[in-house]
Amino acid sequence: MRASGNLLSRQMVAGLLLVRRDLCWEEFLKLEHPEREWALKTLAKYVRDGDGAPDVLRKLRDAEEKAKEKP
Repeated sequence: MRASGNLLSRQMVAGLLLVRRDLCWEEFLKLEHPEREWALKTLAKYVRDGDGAPDVLRKLRDAEEKAKEKP
């Protein structure tokens, strides 16, 4: 929730994740929402090896880490 700031559209996505913990990744990735990309990028920050996160989150995490390496 913290990452959503004061934006209601982001709070809606964060709230959905809090109340629908039964959603599997496949179902979550099918959701259509204007803040979908924000949610994926936010979740990608928490991906750890062996945690079962989908490839899309791993790719976003790797891209972010690579971008940080550039001077």
